[in-house]
Amino acid sequence: MRNRRPRVQTGRGAAMVETAVRFHVDNARRKLGAVNRAQAVARLVNQRLI
Repeated sequence: MRNRRPRVQTGRGAAMVETAVRFHVDNARRKLGAVNRAQAVARLVNQRLI
């Protein structure tokens, strides 16, 4: 049998990952001088970074 994590632990881990992603995306958005994620993506496309 596999050693599986209880659902509560998995949920907590997912919440922590979501919080970390939100934190880093917001930092990148601010560095680009964008008001929201859509504007940040548009700026990255205009700069040919993505």
